[in-house]
Amino acid sequence: MLTCGSETGKTFLWDMKTRQSNLIHKDDQNVVHYVSFTPDGLTLASTGKGGTSLYDVQTLQHKAILPAIGGSVFTFSPDGQTIASARGHSIRIANSRSGDHDMTLWGHLDDVLSLAYSPDGEILSSSGRAVPYKENPITKMRLWDTKTGVQRMALTENTIYGVGSIAFSPDGETLASTHWATIKLWEVSNGKHISTLNAFSKGESSKYISTSKIVYSPDGTTLAAIFRKDDRYTINVWDVETKKRRIIQPNHVLPITTLAYSPDGTALASGSQDGTVLLWKMRSSPVTRLNITPLTVEASPIGKHLTFNVNMSDAQNVTEFQFGLQYDSESLRFIPNTENATDNNIKPSPPVIGDNMITFTGNAPQGSIITDGIIGTFAFEVLKHADVTLTITDARLMFDNGERSRPVVGHAWLVEPERVPEDVNRDWQLNAADLEFVSSRIGQTEMVIARISTRMVRLILLILSW
Repeated sequence: MLTCGSETGKTFLWDMKTRQSNLIHKDDQNVVHYVSFTPDGLTLASTGKGGTSLYDVQTLQHKAILPAIGGSVFTFSPDGQTIASARGHSIRIANSRSGDHDMTLWGHLDDVLSLAYSPDGEILSSSGRAVPYKENPITKMRLWDTKTGVQRMALTENTIYGVGSIAFSPDGETLASTHWATIKLWEVSNGKHISTLNAFSKGESSKYISTSKIVYSPDGTTLAAIFRKDDRYTINVWDVETKKRRIIQPNHVLPITTLAYSPDGTALASGSQDGTVLLWKMRSSPVTRLNITPLTVEASPIGKHLTFNVNMSDAQNVTEFQFGLQYDSESLRFIPNTENATDNNIKPSPPVIGDNMITFTGNAPQGSIITDGIIGTFAFEVLKHADVTLTITDARLMFDNGERSRPVVGHAWLVEPERVPEDVNRDWQLNAADLEFVSSRIGQTEMVIARISTRMVRLILLILSW
């Protein structure tokens, strides 16, 4: 699927297999500032002055409107639970389902121009316009802790033009930022400047070159950016390792405003003010991906079991694999006797259990290859309620020709369930224990509680609270 929004208030959704388009949203009075899929790909968000509208991708039906969320600077967290948006100097963090305000981040002294979440969702990075300081303009990129809202660090750059776009590498270790005619790469762990990519050749003046958008390929091997020199727009693509640059001369009539890679990395889409979207072939075969499903799940009651699957997509003659599944052992206990159900004839090895890590390997029978589908199933017991990130790490693939490579890997999230007001003892369960808690607080030391339905418990608690 491909989506785009226009200045005429229209939002379109394309089926990339049939090339058929559907008009999802139309509002002649408001410009569409931003469009995005939720991380699970099931919902489309379209933002404008009237807020953010959500649409079901499968049925194309309108699901909800979040009137308090809008603006041209907007992004979903990787788990899809929150939305970060910016208006002016402040950054607003809100619940993506209800639109309820969670927190506001303050620190920028001028307009915020770009927002980006780290792949694990633990960091939100922001950049903005330059601010005069002792006759020298400075720009700060800020890295925020998404759980606490506290600023982790600020990266300072002396530039009069500000930082218009930022992007995390897929492994979360590098932050890329635009600086007029250059792109700078920063180490996320310590804020150290790693290297600079130039959008001009040796001996060429960089005076009239600027950039507006950068994106990493899904496997992190290339970095693409929009550059403008005078009135000409080009797409520059760098090999991250060799720093070699490839220049794409697009046929857009008006300025290019956005870029996006396809999830499999085979195509790069460019959107223009002339109302066209062009697709550029970036590689001949898709990159193999390992993802965890479900992407996000609310924690079950303590003691209950949860199951996650690791899925392989776009397998290309893969014969063996290995990966680690990282989790929080204080919140979850891995159940090693889980029967590993797969969608193919994989021969899995017994998992190796370490400190907060499960190492899993598997291979296809001799003479065969691994196909797309589930390659591992993992069950956990809930020990306590907490926000937990499950991460695939150190993944390796072996192919039938003996070569090895690393796939694109994903995350999954276990989130605390929303509490209901009647859950007075705060155990995330609505049952007779809540009545016992209430009775102890109102002086009734003895109370006989017969078998009682959850609906009746809720009714009694509501009466008591009233």
